[in-house]
Amino acid sequence: MKRFLAVLALLLAVVALATSAFESKARPVDNIQFAGYVKYRIGTPAPPNTEVRIFLGSELKRTIYLQHSDGRYQIRGSDEEFPTGSYTLKGDDLVGMLGVETNVSHTIHVSTDQDIILDTAY
Repeated sequence: MKRFLAVLALLLAVVALATSAFESKARPVDNIQFAGYVKYRIGTPAPPNTEVRIFLGSELKRTIYLQHSDGRYQIRGSDEEFPTGSYTLKGDDLVGMLGVETNVSHTIHVSTDQDIILDTAY
């Protein structure tokens, strides 16, 4: 009976290790893909809840809203979600000012820092 329990415990340990190794490979890592500041032309940071959208071509890849009053944004995602390419970042303070940064070259495994300047009224 003791051997049976020892073999069973060993088998369960092997299954647990194999399962955790499979899960870590199957789950993509969310890296910081894009980061920067959203600010007005005069230099003040955009307020919380300012919308930041990122496009690859005409395809919307992600929309986030600023959480902090310093205007800093981070867009996280896997390298599969954000392949190498030319992206467009757009900002909107949802009050009346827009900003666009076009042709942001992005390479996987490398975070792209890019500020968005809000200076165009609706």
